[in-house]
Amino acid sequence: MVPVMIFGGLVLAAGAGLWLMLRGDDEARPAPDPITATEPAPTPPPPSRPESAPTVAPSLPDETPRVPAGEPVKEYVVGDRRIRDHRSGEHAPIDIPPAVHAPDSRKITSNLTHEIGLKLKVIVKDCAQTLPAGARSGDPRLEGKIVIAIKAKQVTVTSAAVQLRDVADASVEAVKKCIEDKALSVTHVAEENDLESYDINLSYSL
Repeated sequence: MVPVMIFGGLVLAAGAGLWLMLRGDDEARPAPDPITATEPAPTPPPPSRPESAPTVAPSLPDETPRVPAGEPVKEYVVGDRRIRDHRSGEHAPIDIPPAVHAPDSRKITSNLTHEIGLKLKVIVKDCAQTLPAGARSGDPRLEGKIVIAIKAKQVTVTSAAVQLRDVADASVEAVKKCIEDKALSVTHVAEENDLESYDINLSYSL
């Protein structure tokens, strides 16, 4: 009986010793650092773009010299029209009433104007052949106006008035009369409703 008790006491002593050794190792081992939650670093905002300048639509320069502000505008009457001449510098007065159409008035097609213009161009070229070469200077041109009428799809020229610019010769008046007379013979077929009177401006190089 005594040996059994002694054996049991040894087992208990060995277990107690092992427990103390293990506990000593745990106390000697440093405790791990506490874990703390960290917020992610804030994402830097994207670099700001410089504000672009407002887009300005391109525009064409006005090539026609105008009367400077404050200077009087020349006014005169041509036929039954009052002309306000805004051109700067020295210019001869406009001697042919310009073709003016009210915004709400009837307009003919550009194709019809073009076709009539081609026929008149042939007349101008033919009549201007009698001008001597030395009669032309600067920017020789023909400027003027015709009036057309439309009846039953037929276009006719009812009147014509022209002037020759930068041309000086005794034959100028004869050339003008040639063009004005032959212009009255111009006809054209067009799918247009009847129209009593319609003005068309003319401008041709000579």
